[in-house]
Amino acid sequence: MAWMAGCTVAAVSTHVIVRRTAGHLDPFQIVFLYQFFSLPALLPMVLRDPTLLRTRRHGLLVLRGGAHLASMTMFYIGLPMVPLAVAGALGFLAPLFAVALGAIVLREGFSARRMIALVIGIAGMLVIVRPDPGALNEGALWLIGAAAIWGAVLVLLKVLGRTESSGTLTAWMALTMAPMALIPAIPVWQEPALADIAWLALAGTLGIVSHFCLSQALRTGAINVVIPVDFLRLLWSALFGFAFFAEVPDLWIVAGGTMIFSATTWLALRERAAACAVAAAAKAQEDTS
Repeated sequence: MAWMAGCTVAAVSTHVIVRRTAGHLDPFQIVFLYQFFSLPALLPMVLRDPTLLRTRRHGLLVLRGGAHLASMTMFYIGLPMVPLAVAGALGFLAPLFAVALGAIVLREGFSARRMIALVIGIAGMLVIVRPDPGALNEGALWLIGAAAIWGAVLVLLKVLGRTESSGTLTAWMALTMAPMALIPAIPVWQEPALADIAWLALAGTLGIVSHFCLSQALRTGAINVVIPVDFLRLLWSALFGFAFFAEVPDLWIVAGGTMIFSATTWLALRERAAACAVAAAAKAQEDTS
């Protein structure tokens, strides 16, 4: 639980930093600097084990890096346009998008529980954005798009995870995203202030910390314990939004975020239970044969 809690704090802290620098720098430049400052933290890992770069799936790894970059860029474009709590709540949509894409791309099928989770998640999204001219804004659309593409990244990770180690995935993530992020950053480049450089260096480091904590949480903790702790993202988003930007989340955000998170958590736990039941049945059949 502590690892997952640390992951949520680090992740939301990067959002605060991006919001702070968004008034001075273009989102494309922010994304590049974020990725650039992530490289020093990953370089020792690659130098210690150069075999992490060995792979036969270069195309998928580059595609994953491009999709990850697109999702991050869209998120950073939309983040300054909405309260921090809205960004935190809409981020919970990504696993539901992954379920929908997995059913189509990986032919995993739509079970009743997946359909129920998707319906509840979409309902929660509508509660948050309240699609009327006075409530829906461009920022929310950017964030929903970012969540959809991140869902595609999760599907790619599932495919790549069958043959690639977590170290290889992490190394290729950094090595592909930083060069790609530089291309759109060049036309909008402006000299960053020293304070912005310091903040984004911290954000890049926190991004690595968040990734490490998430990996540790999933490796050492039971999924039925780890996943509910992710709800702290919404809590930190609300608290940090109030502390740093004087944003007070309304009940619509809390209600919608709770609906999305509940749907995601319920589906993850049900899928896990179903997988365990299948494995237990297979083992029992093997023991009796």
